[in-house]
Amino acid sequence: MPYLDGELASPEQREVELHLRECEPCRCHLVAERARVAALRARGEPPLPPRVRDRLATALDLEDATAARLPFGHGPFILPLLSTLVALVALVLFIRAVSCA
Repeated sequence: MPYLDGELASPEQREVELHLRECEPCRCHLVAERARVAALRARGEPPLPPRVRDRLATALDLEDATAARLPFGHGPFILPLLSTLVALVALVLFIRAVSCA
């Protein structure tokens, strides 16, 4: 998504573009995501306010940092649980932002 949103630094963007040249599944995924984003924008859905986007990015960064620190012995349910929690937080933040707008 940061690639689609033009939010990657030049070296990261170049890396993604090189990967896309080689990987057909990722190219197909990119086309599908572009179509999904275009459909959402066509519906007139308001973009997330900057404050909500910042909170979501912080939550996702925290999830990444937590996942990187987890030892392998914590079982298979820790990461899906954390992902679900972050998704729920993002959903609540989005609903609050839309209802306040």
